[in-house]
Amino acid sequence: MFCLPYAGKGASLYRQWWEGSDQRIEFVPVQLPGRENRFRDSLVHDMQELVGSLAADLAPHTDRPYALFGYCMGAGVAFELAYKLSDLTGNRAQHLVVAGGAPPHRLQAVPSAQPRTDEELMTELRGLGGTPQEVLDDERLLSFALPVLRADWRVVDGYGYQPRPALDIPITVLGSTDDPGLPTDELQHWDHHTHAGTKVHVFPGDHFFVDRCREEVRSLLVSELTVDTNASRAALHDLDAADETTCSS
Repeated sequence: MFCLPYAGKGASLYRQWWEGSDQRIEFVPVQLPGRENRFRDSLVHDMQELVGSLAADLAPHTDRPYALFGYCMGAGVAFELAYKLSDLTGNRAQHLVVAGGAPPHRLQAVPSAQPRTDEELMTELRGLGGTPQEVLDDERLLSFALPVLRADWRVVDGYGYQPRPALDIPITVLGSTDDPGLPTDELQHWDHHTHAGTKVHVFPGDHFFVDRCREEVRSLLVSELTVDTNASRAALHDLDAADETTCSS
């Protein structure tokens, strides 16, 4: 499972998943340019440029069954990669999992938007929750973090969904009860993007629920990806009610 991070974050977000990989699912953190061990690479400000670059890197590894996981901005990247990798290699993903991300057709591009100022980015971070106050107060840390976050928000702001045939792979959608930017009733609209069914799981907490419920999310993903295919497809079509998932933390 290729794992894409949320805006401003690097692949280290999934380090513990990778270290805990078992024989059933191998979690592969995907590093975006301009952060962590790719800090010397130029930041990317456009969704299609980013997806094209990542697809070229991932294509050689799609010769065995693979899935895609994306968190917030990463949900949109993973969604676009599902199409790009299939077109590029002829090997389509087995499953798409999106967390804390709005359905692409519900987003509106703002291509002419000016890059966000430091003050706007700080307001956004505080509103989402999950960023420790000591990080927000550390000017040195912010000097590294804010340019990455600004570039990622330009990717998000400039993204415009292009209508196309729905995917033929199941989509699992993860959301949270108190995400200020994504009401739970929006999650079911991911069903618009697949013929293979969608299942929604709602966790307690704010936008950063995946951080706080890491083990629960990881266990859910292993279960979703290893379940019998026929049983999975039958269950995934039931959208009458989203599953409420508890979190030990």
